[in-house]
Order: sequence, then structure tokens, then C-alpha cells
Amino acid sequence: MIELTAMMRFEFSPLSNDSTASPPTFSGHGRLTLLLNDQDIWSDEESEELQGVDAYWDGLLHHLAKYWHYLMMEDPYPLHFNPVSPAVFFDEAMRELRAMGLSERSFLVEEARVFAFNRRHNLAAGMPGIHLPPVFVLREGRDIRIVAESMDVRLPMEKVRRTLENLGNTIAQSVHPLSPRGRIIREAWDKRNQLPSREETYAMITGMSVDSIKALAANDDPEKLFGLPSLDAPSSMLLAARMTQHTLDVDEIRNVIAHIAKVRLGHLDEEFLELRRKAHSELDDLHDQKHYRQGYHLAQWLRGQLKYRDEQSFDPESWLKDRGAVIEKSKKNIPSAIDALACWTNKDAAIVINKKGTHAGKDWGEKASLAHEIAHLLVDTDHALPLVDILGGKMPALAEKRANAFAAELLVPRDQVMAHLPKVLTCDTLKKLIDLLVNKFKVGRELTGNQISNLLKDRGDLTPVMKMNIYRAIGKQSRDTTIGWWWSD
Repeated sequence: MIELTAMMRFEFSPLSNDSTASPPTFSGHGRLTLLLNDQDIWSDEESEELQGVDAYWDGLLHHLAKYWHYLMMEDPYPLHFNPVSPAVFFDEAMRELRAMGLSERSFLVEEARVFAFNRRHNLAAGMPGIHLPPVFVLREGRDIRIVAESMDVRLPMEKVRRTLENLGNTIAQSVHPLSPRGRIIREAWDKRNQLPSREETYAMITGMSVDSIKALAANDDPEKLFGLPSLDAPSSMLLAARMTQHTLDVDEIRNVIAHIAKVRLGHLDEEFLELRRKAHSELDDLHDQKHYRQGYHLAQWLRGQLKYRDEQSFDPESWLKDRGAVIEKSKKNIPSAIDALACWTNKDAAIVINKKGTHAGKDWGEKASLAHEIAHLLVDTDHALPLVDILGGKMPALAEKRANAFAAELLVPRDQVMAHLPKVLTCDTLKKLIDLLVNKFKVGRELTGNQISNLLKDRGDLTPVMKMNIYRAIGKQSRDTTIGWWWSD
């Protein structure tokens, strides 16, 4: 999602730069103000008027120079972590690390990775000598997400890059020309766009180690497997490796990449492209809503556009095929942890359903997977997911919440859940309700149970006992013994 009104702006006023004076240790002296959507994030809190923070800003320039490639290219969080926001990453990651029972040595290694990731994506970490609110900058597909205090916005990557380059160049002009420290920082800033080695670039984009990149390429030329290293547009193969590197081993990732390379895309018709244009407009109007509510609204909107009644079952496979997308069903070389692979360009799309997948191997899971991909095709292909989606891999958490809610609402409308909701909710009455909706809409018990759970949660009626009753009602006839609240908000 791109908020049309979102903006990131810096104001910098140099305060001194006397080239004839003795070279100072620190330079880049000035007043700096950071604004997001015209709300001041970095400013002098003690001043009655909005004015910048008075400091030596060569430290921020050094931070930008040192971590430029990470800010522009690094997408995945380290390890298996996938929080809803970079602002909560550190606390969540450290809490999980402490609960993992690692050896002291392993804990220290992983702790260092968590600290390093958090530091390089927090602009305030470049100015440790003064108190600044954290400002996290993290790439998500074609967008860059900026999180600061109560602000959370997404902007096109190119727009953020220009803003940060303008800031860096402005600070660089105020760095003392004779300062040894300043000279080193300016040299690093001038070289910011020089890519590291090919393997290091691939590693930065995917989150894999250089050794794993070499193992994945095996005896092939890495460029033949991944395409040319690119700061702006990583290939589908690199994105696939990034999404699966915490779930699959090297051989399995290679099989997924090979499958993606062979996928034939179908041309989406004008009706779908028009729906996509309208869906973006709908989403712009929902930018202040939680992502799962966006998903519900978009599914209700789509059913309305297609003139589907609430009680009418939706067949995502037939609908996608009619719109021109290729649907492939495979039992070969895709690990069971992956339910679906989806590939697309601006006007073409294909979805591969893994018939050996943990969920998609069953008819209800296949249906839910296809509905989930419709959400991505409508609103995510220009932003968080520009080329590929791997259902079962590590995806942007908020985009997944939206797609999960969309799939549930598209297949089992909440109004139908409400219409059949019994007055007295017990395990037995909930089981009968799930049976009725599963048979009516030809969907899975888990997705249906989650629709009931989320409806009750929004009403304030989801008690721990009620949640357990829903869980039991799902599990009594579920063919999946590893119930994991799939498609949960």
C-alpha cells in the first residue's frame, strides 16, 4: 500500500563551516529536522517553535554511507523472525532468542545479528551522542517502509533514496574539508553506490550467507541462476531464495527456483486489470485501517463488483482462469512446506499449486491458496510483492495478514457467519455451524473457524473458553492433525 499523501522530508540549516579554523574532530554542524507527513519526528522539543536539533551530523552521514546498501537492498529480517513492524523487531527477537534454549556461544552469535540488523536500519543509531527517537528504514519490495514513533508509512523506493541522498549531500557540504574523520566519512559517502562483490550482493538481498549462495549456485555461474546483481530490481530467483531461505535447505531452494524459471505466465484480461486499478483506489481510502480489515473490505468490495450474493460460493480457480491467469498443479520437486508459488509481471500471472503441500494438497487448502493469491494480484504486485509470492515462505507480515483476511472473506462472507451464528455458543453448536458453512461454501474447517473466531473477537466475545471451543470444533473432523490456525488475522 502506498499512502498518496505520505512524505518524508528533512530540513537542514548549516551553523558553521570555517575552512580556515583548526580542523575539528566532529563536523557537519547544523540544525536538522525530520518530518513524516509534516509531523516533526526529530526537532528541538524544548523550543516553542519548530526548529531542528542542533548537533554535529557527520555521524549520521557515516551511518548512511556505511549501511547504504542495506537500506536500499536488505529486505528480510534475520533468522526466522518476521514481525509486523521493524519497531518491534528487537524486543520480539530478543524475547524469542532467550526462549530458544541456545548454547551460550550460539546465543551470542545470533544476538549480534539481531543487534546489527536493528542498528543499521535505525537512522537514530548514527547519532549515539544525542537522544533521538528511532527512525526505522526498511525495504519491502518496491517500497521502503519508514516507522517512527506513531508514524508508519510506505513510500516508493526511488523517492526515499532521493530524499536520503539529498540529506547526505547537504551534510557532506558542511563537513570540515580538513578534518581527517570528515574526509574518511565523505569518501565513504561518495562511494556509497559501489556494489560489493557479486556474492555479497546476492547475500544482502536474500539474507543468506555467502557460503550458502555459493552452495546454491553449485557449479553454475551465479548470474545464470540469479540474474545480474541489481540495487533496484532483484530477479524472481533472488526473491524466491529470500522468501524460502528460513524454511528450506539449499537443495530445496534450488528446486523451487528451477520450477519458477519454467513457469509459463498467462495474460491477464482487461477486466482484471481494471479491477486492479479500482482495488488500488479502494485501498488508498483504507490506509488508516488495520491490514486484516483492509482484507475484509477488499473481499466484500470484489464480491460486490462481481455481483456475488453473500450466500453464493466463489470458485477462485475458475475465476482466475477466466481472467487469463495460468493455474498449474504440481506434485514434483516442491517441498511440502510450500503450498503455492505465484509469479507475475504487470499484465501476466501464473500460480503453481503444490498438491503435496501441507494445506494446498487438500481441495479446501487449494481453494484458500488461490483466493489468497487473488489478493496479492490485486493490490501487492506494484509494491510489496513485485514479482513472486511463495505461500509457505517468509513474506511481509502485514501483506500476508491482509491476504489471509481477504481469502477468508471472499470464500466465507462474515454476513453468512453472522446469519447462521447460534444464540448459544458451545463446542457442539460451533461444530454444527462449522459443518454447515464448510458444506455450503466448500472450504476448510480451519478457515471457517477463524472467520468465526475473528468475528467474535471484533465483537468482544472471544473469551479463552470460546477460543478453545472453536479450536475443538475445528479439530474433531479436521483431516489436518497439525492445526495451526492457518489464515488467522
